[in-house]
Amino acid sequence: MKNNGKPSEEIFDDAWKPLGKRAYVFKFEDTASLRGRNKKAVFAAAQPSDRLLVHDGQTCFAEIKSTIDPVRFKFTLLRRVQGFAAASAIAAGGSYDVFIHNLSQNQWFRLPYSVIAAAKEEGRGSLTWDELSPYSWSFPLA
Repeated sequence: MKNNGKPSEEIFDDAWKPLGKRAYVFKFEDTASLRGRNKKAVFAAAQPSDRLLVHDGQTCFAEIKSTIDPVRFKFTLLRRVQGFAAASAIAAGGSYDVFIHNLSQNQWFRLPYSVIAAAKEEGRGSLTWDELSPYSWSFPLA
């Protein structure tokens, strides 16, 4: 099974639409979306995350990741620029969440980046699905 992440991003975007004005999702442009529009090689500057999410008065950077790994979420799925952006957002009092779609079990997690940062400081390169269970998440209902 090949995973390019786009179906999970579409699921994420579509899930907020029924909330109407209670939710706003801004999609940052990436190289893939620009190439699709122009059909040419393009350059897009690195973005802080996939989306900016505002829901019921709360704003956060939202990075959407999907994986077919049956055991764990590997931090190598995140780019360094996302880590830098997360650290900056958190230092400024904001929030940065990684929305993880476990494709092997069709389960979602909403993980604050601070949890990833703490695990990295311990020298870890991943978190198991069992460790992520407290962050299990389902989309809000309208």
